[in-house]
Amino acid sequence: MEQERQPAAPAPAAPDKKRRWLGTAIALLLIAGLGALAWHLTHPAAGARNGASAGGPPGPGGPGGPGGPGGRRGGSNATTVGVASVAHADIPIYVDALGTVTPSATVTVTPQVSGVLTKVPFQEGQMVKAGQLLATIEPRPFELALMQAQGQLQKDEAQLDAAKVTLDRYQTLLRQDSIARQDVDTQAALVKQLQGTVLGDQASVGTARLNLQWTRITAGPCNLETGPCGARAWQATGASKALAPTLAMATRATELGVAVFFITGRPAELQEATEANLRREGYTFAGVILQPAGARFQSAADFKAPERRKITEQGYTIVLNMGDQESDLRGGYAERTFKLPNPVYFLP
Repeated sequence: MEQERQPAAPAPAAPDKKRRWLGTAIALLLIAGLGALAWHLTHPAAGARNGASAGGPPGPGGPGGPGGPGGRRGGSNATTVGVASVAHADIPIYVDALGTVTPSATVTVTPQVSGVLTKVPFQEGQMVKAGQLLATIEPRPFELALMQAQGQLQKDEAQLDAAKVTLDRYQTLLRQDSIARQDVDTQAALVKQLQGTVLGDQASVGTARLNLQWTRITAGPCNLETGPCGARAWQATGASKALAPTLAMATRATELGVAVFFITGRPAELQEATEANLRREGYTFAGVILQPAGARFQSAADFKAPERRKITEQGYTIVLNMGDQESDLRGGYAERTFKLPNPVYFLP
């Protein structure tokens, strides 16, 4: 008996085929997107390339070379720029090391009284002003010494007052011829003696008060911020004024063809300031001679006379030598000399 063959059910081919095409399309889109992204990252826009290349010429290697429009380090690559505000501040770089600091000037302050230093109200390197407190010495011993001197003064003043009253009584009795003159003279001598004692006590009180003031060490009268301090510092400013008669004579000498030389005891480091000062005040000169650095002379003549000799050795004849000190004129090498008045100072 033959069995009846039933036909097999057909496979659903259409849905599988659609899924394959869909996956293929998605894969192609992903590949295309990745390619476009890679192209965009590796090939910037033309405007960006032109803007980058317009900033300067191609690099030394030309296009494609280092620094050129096609190179890896060329101007076409983007550069990150940081922006910050400009500020004036110390650079926080510290170096810990051993060293020696040499001051430009050293000043030794010597106190007038001795004692324990109790206060130093300034910092090293600080700019101080005139009269500023620099240090304090323990004042209590000097306060007690002042009190002791004042007490002794009061005691002796009381004795003096009593002696004067007694003297007045003796003089009254003497006029009445009721006391010997010797007693009156003795009492008068005692009054004078006590007056001398009181005068000495007053000096002791003044000394004690002065010692108490010296327990406060203050800066001198010169203000270093405004200056100048001292004669040399003033000379270094080049602000000295010319004496009108002297300037007029030097100007007339120059007009007549006479060379004018200045020989001064200023140190050599003031050469530039001195010459600038003379020119500013209207002087015309053939030379300005200053004392050599480190040189020491017992008299100004020991320095200036040899300098005049050097001038004559150059072929000049010194017809007039002027100065405000006698030592400026000694030593010869001049036909005439003239002493200018100077009541302010004297130099040997």
